[in-house]
Amino acid sequence: MNFAIIAILFLIPFILTVKNHYPLDFTLSENIAFFSIYPLLMFSSFLIDFMSKKNSLNKSDDYALLFFTLYICLIPDIFKNFPVVISNLFVLFAFRRLLSIQSLIAPKQKIFDASFWITIAAVFHFDALWFLLLVFVSIIIHVSNDIKNWIIPLVGVFTAAVLILLYSFMFDSQLLENLLKDANSINFNLKNISEKLNNFSTVTFIILAMLLLIYQISTIGNYLTYILNSVRKVIIFLFLTLLVYIITDKEDGSILLYGAAPMAIASANLMNSLSKKLIKESIIMLLLVLCVMAYL
Repeated sequence: MNFAIIAILFLIPFILTVKNHYPLDFTLSENIAFFSIYPLLMFSSFLIDFMSKKNSLNKSDDYALLFFTLYICLIPDIFKNFPVVISNLFVLFAFRRLLSIQSLIAPKQKIFDASFWITIAAVFHFDALWFLLLVFVSIIIHVSNDIKNWIIPLVGVFTAAVLILLYSFMFDSQLLENLLKDANSINFNLKNISEKLNNFSTVTFIILAMLLLIYQISTIGNYLTYILNSVRKVIIFLFLTLLVYIITDKEDGSILLYGAAPMAIASANLMNSLSKKLIKESIIMLLLVLCVMAYL
């Protein structure tokens, strides 16, 4: 039943996007990409639910799944931006590997995998490359005493870069040119920031992200040792999302999709800390109202 509700919550804004923003002149490949957004978001939500439960970040409930869906629905731009959606999925693959490093089972393989996935994510949306910082944070937390672990991320990036170059030479010569263009998109200035904050959905999302960031930092001392490091990674993940949104010159709010996962985990922790059912239901209803307002 929960998964059915999530599927409907995703489907409604996607249908609205198709109705209002679907270009009739799309090519076959563009059509495939556009209509892949819905199943990719569904898969991403299940991945978040799996990660949060497997790593004991949340209790055995579906709050993380629900909040991930609501935060995505809060940003209408997400449902028409395939590159960000697929990029976010690869970042989640990387984050899953980084969370599992705390077991100290094959940490080198997990560091390599995370670096590789983030580099692949950067092909679709170059700003995802900033999440490599999360790899180094994980190394500092868990395995900083082995010098080889500091070199492995570079190996992972190099391996992915070689595959990207081969693909570019064989199938898409414009790929490298597009990547270089995206690499020059960093443009930090106050005017750029003010323009990004003119949208209701974006401002609402950022305010919620900052509140959850403050909450998660203020309660970090309440977690058991084996969960503490994972919570730290969630905090860094959310912080990097806000940083990426600030420094990029893109005004598209869909970039905030990267923050939906850590926000969902933090929100689930908040809900589990509340004892009154009325307050929990009020928070969920408020988010539902905000989602509806985003499409008005």
